[in-house]
Parts: sequence; structure tokens; C-alpha cells
Amino acid sequence: MKKLSVHTLSPYTIQVGNNLLLQTATIIKSIVSSGTMVIVSDSTVYPLYGEPLRHRLKEAGYSVFSFVFPPGELSKQMKTVIKLYDFLTKHQVTRSDLLIALGGGVVGDLTGFAAATYLRGIDYIQIPTTLLAQIDSSVGGKTAVNIPAGKNLVGAFYQPKLVLCDITLLSTLSQETLADGMAEAIKYAAIFSGNLLEQIQSEDTNTLLNHLIPSCIEWKKQLVEEDERDNGNRMLLNFGHTFGHAIEKIHHYRLYTHGQSVSLGMLLITELSEQYGLTQPGTVSTLRSALKKYGLPTEITISPKLLYQNSLNDKKRQREGVTLALIHEIGKGFLLPLSLESYWKFLTGVYS
Repeated sequence: MKKLSVHTLSPYTIQVGNNLLLQTATIIKSIVSSGTMVIVSDSTVYPLYGEPLRHRLKEAGYSVFSFVFPPGELSKQMKTVIKLYDFLTKHQVTRSDLLIALGGGVVGDLTGFAAATYLRGIDYIQIPTTLLAQIDSSVGGKTAVNIPAGKNLVGAFYQPKLVLCDITLLSTLSQETLADGMAEAIKYAAIFSGNLLEQIQSEDTNTLLNHLIPSCIEWKKQLVEEDERDNGNRMLLNFGHTFGHAIEKIHHYRLYTHGQSVSLGMLLITELSEQYGLTQPGTVSTLRSALKKYGLPTEITISPKLLYQNSLNDKKRQREGVTLALIHEIGKGFLLPLSLESYWKFLTGVYS
């Protein structure tokens, strides 16, 4: 097992290893010795892991309740959060109790937002069950829900008390869900490490995961500690996401998963940055090869106007323009601030 300490304003530990779910009750004892636990999960994950977790927590002396909602991005909205608030008040959950996010990115984001806002803040822990959540969304304290205007536009920075990344839980993932996580892993490699991208392309996935997961977490941890509120270099992690979130919104969160949208977003933005000489020639080809290994989409036809309109509500936009996360070459990410006029030119092929 590997432990990583995250030194934010509210410090916490990330534990990465196998069979951690079975040890959860013992580990939680170091945070909350008694009280009520509420497991928040979706109807895909809970039947797999919810009851074993609930049983062990009850054996440890906790009162345990479970709130389960339908899976998917369409559940990540205020209507679901309000139902969770009602559930918490019905069961008289207090500030001394604990929420447990058991699931992927949607579960983690929604649970974290509810924890940040219910009673002005109660503790929560993350037990991410997807690769995407383990290497990205469970780390860093970003919590949010979607609204019609865009993805993750209502949320809070609210750090968990603990993150438990149990690699064993990934064995039940579908190929599509695993590929979603690999899109985020390829994002990390594109920003930070050409060597990692070579490993992603050449190694067996099961062998790769044991060092891929802690490596990605370590890179994110460093950026979060440097820039907890996402005003500087942490924006590098937005590589592929400005266009990716726009693609999700355009297709009403139905046609493409988050990882598939990020895959397309990375390629679209790097094609443009190659065109302008900001990125080394051949980088798009290298990215496309890695993404194809996992069956991720690599081709889309979309108008610059649609991309522009649907990315202007990106949560990282500033009044004076947008900051794009790009790569000079594989392993070397950088930020490019643009006025709205320059951003339009960037999208339409006339940027200089």
C-alpha cells in the first residue's frame, strides 16, 4: 500500500493499494470513532460493493444508511443533491457524522458538494471505484454539479478527510469505463511524461495500473498543493477539457462519456496548436495512437461556432478571456491566455 499526504489548507491522506475496501472501517476509526455514516453511491456500484462496506461499518459500531441514485452524468444535478439533503435531515445526520462517496466521478463530485453545503460543511471521504475517479476526480477537493448552462458550474472547493483508492475495485469495470480513465491517464502523460505515454502504449493494462495510479495522483497532488483554488498551474489539468466539456454539453451528456469527450478535446485542441506552430509536429499522431489503443474516439466533426458558444461558460474562463491548456510536445504542458477575440481566431484557423 502507498500513502500520499496532500498538504492543502485541510490536509488529508490518499491511500492506494489492493483490498482497501475490506479495511475501510478500521481506517475510518482514525477519523471518526463513532456516529453515523451515510454511504452515497449509484445503482451500478452499490450492488457490487455497498453492502459489504455497510456490513463492516455496522460491525465497527457505526449507524449506517445508504443513499443510492441512478448512475450517469444526468444525475449530477441539484435535484439529486436536494434529495440527498432531505435524506440526511430525515436521518438526523449532524456535523459530527460522515458521508462516504462510493463510486465514480459523478458520485464523488455530488457527494463532495453535498458535504460542502449541508449544515455549512460536514466531513466526507472518497472511495473511488473507477480509474478516472482514482487518478483524477477524487483528488483535489473539486466538488460540483451541472446546470443547463454548463458542466460543473455550481460547486465548491472542499477537501475530503481521506481518499481510499482500492485497485481491486477496478476489476469489475467495463472496457468503456476503463477507457474513460485511460483518457485522463493519457492527459497526465501528455502534460508531464513522455515515458509514461510510452508505457501506456506498450504495457499490459493490468500491469500498468499499479504504477500508473500513484504516478498520476502524485502529479495532481503537487499541482493541488501549489494551486489549491485552480488559479494558476493547476489549470494544466484542463488539457482536453475546455473542448471536452463543450462536446458533452452539445450532445446533452448522452452521446459521449466524459473520457471520450476528453479524448476528442485533446486531439482537437492539439491539431490547432500544431497548426499554429505551438506544438511539435507529429504530437497529434502520437496522442491518437495511444487513445486508439483503448478504443477511444479520435474523429469528430464540429463547427468552431458550436465549440466557441459552448465553451464560453467553462468554469475556468476569466472575464477578459480564456486560458487554454496546451502541450509543446508530449510531456511538456503549458498555458496560453487568450482574449475572446484571439480565442475565436484560434478556433477558426486564423490565429497568429
